[in-house]
Amino acid sequence: MSHTPGPWFIPKGRSAKDGAIWGGNPPVYICECLPANSCQRGNMQLIAAAPELLEACKAALSRLYEIDNEITSPSDLYEQIEAAIKKAEGL
Repeated sequence: MSHTPGPWFIPKGRSAKDGAIWGGNPPVYICECLPANSCQRGNMQLIAAAPELLEACKAALSRLYEIDNEITSPSDLYEQIEAAIKKAEGL
């Protein structure tokens, strides 16, 4: 599964009340979070950060395996990161 490449963003200069999230280059509409209240603003920020969070998880997991290449059974941290990546990638 692929997604619009990051970064994703909440447009500056527009009212956050419209709830729009954009991403890619050139920018394309990603989604809308309504009603645009304070809770939804938090959701918007989390959604906008999703591509960077996914890449950070992948990089962290890769580095952890490099550091601890003799691991025989993944720790809870490994399993949490792997599960988050799989969920983000629709696996």
